[in-house]
Amino acid sequence: MTTTAAPDIVLAQLEPNPTIWNFYPTIEAAAAAAPEVNARESADYHPMTYDEFEAAHNAHWLAGGLQEITAEQWHEALNVLPPMRWEHKDGVERFCMSEMLTGSITAQYAEFCGRYFIRNVNVADRSTYITGAEVVAFINPGFNPALVRIVRHRCSTAQGEVEVFYGDRRLEQYGDDIQLRANGWEGHSDSYWIEVARRAFEGGQLTPEGGRHAV
Repeated sequence: MTTTAAPDIVLAQLEPNPTIWNFYPTIEAAAAAAPEVNARESADYHPMTYDEFEAAHNAHWLAGGLQEITAEQWHEALNVLPPMRWEHKDGVERFCMSEMLTGSITAQYAEFCGRYFIRNVNVADRSTYITGAEVVAFINPGFNPALVRIVRHRCSTAQGEVEVFYGDRRLEQYGDDIQLRANGWEGHSDSYWIEVARRAFEGGQLTPEGGRHAV
């Protein structure tokens, strides 16, 4: 018979910074201790499971948005400590600092089309990493990467074309640059074609909703 372990219970406050006061055997024990602790510390501690605290703690550290930095700052961070998860993904070169801010939260640096960015990520959770679509949206807030649709047509192993749509507008059919890469024969990344659409948007060819501008 399999038994489920009881969750760890903590007395913690979430503002201004998530902090644990202590661990307790039960939620009732933590609740009983809270009034005295709050009065003595002039704080606002509440009983919760450790998993609940950890989720709030990570959300607090990940709340900051993308920031643009200089090339010098990017290279300084790359060389000050051995980087973690240094990789190219979907048009973005990115790496994480090996020194954690707290738990598994650290700063991630990213380069995209000659511009440089930083944001906190959970190094253990790739879904929090900086993406090309996020950077494109940051560069041009009026442009919505979610409206970009990419249709690839492979003519042969090393030849192909790509249709790029923005909302209901077909931008163009482009020749793709298919090369032998780490994962086999691949063309340009999604981020490359999103950048193509963004430039069309900046050039006045598209409306924010993805239709044509009135003539």
